[in-house]
Amino acid sequence: MSVTELSIESPVRPRRADRPVVRTVVFVVVGALAALAVLAGRGWRPQASATRSDPASIAAGMPSSAQIEDRFGIRFTSAAITAGNGMIQLRYQVLDPQKAVALHDMSPVIIRSDGTVFDAPGIPGHSHSKNTADAGRAGYVLLANTNGGVRPATLVTIKVGDIVLKGVRVA
Repeated sequence: MSVTELSIESPVRPRRADRPVVRTVVFVVVGALAALAVLAGRGWRPQASATRSDPASIAAGMPSSAQIEDRFGIRFTSAAITAGNGMIQLRYQVLDPQKAVALHDMSPVIIRSDGTVFDAPGIPGHSHSKNTADAGRAGYVLLANTNGGVRPATLVTIKVGDIVLKGVRVA
């Protein structure tokens, strides 16, 4: 009788040198997924960046007020959250530079649907110069977005003096 030798092969495992590569790839993938989850949770959408950079598309959906245009010589073109959710930027186009000067003395405010007013200047100690741009030029007003109270897609009212512009969607 002969004795048969049995050979049992061990399962194939990656070499120790390959393990750090696998860990690094897993770490990068998990990190990227976590970053996307945070961005999605904050309301970021890939198309939002393209829309914000195109003033014409923003102004197309922006309501207008003949009273504001007549009295203050401006047309609001957008309301957007900026500065890491810390400020609300109201952009406008100057229609009549002589009338637009009044905007320096009577700054616009934002009113949320629950009545909360956002009227604090966006940059403490900052004031616009008394020079107003020529007709057709763009301007803006920054308001503090206190406690992140206004979020993208919120419908708000812009109030300048006693005139209101309702149904403004914040970008």
